[in-house]
Amino acid sequence: MQNRKTDAGTSIKGRVVINPDIKFTDDDICCLLLGLNMEQLVRDIQLNKGGKYDELYVKETSPCP
Repeated sequence: MQNRKTDAGTSIKGRVVINPDIKFTDDDICCLLLGLNMEQLVRDIQLNKGGKYDELYVKETSPCP
């Protein structure tokens, strides 16, 4: 087991073991990474409160005269 230093200078001691036989769904991965299921993520992107997901939308450009 290795000790790793964090940015705060404290040590983390531990090991994560993932069973290779477990099959994660897209919803599982989304929930693990973002804390939202896929339905919630899509709803958040559609609502785009506060412009959080502005970079996901195509910006319209004005046509050339």
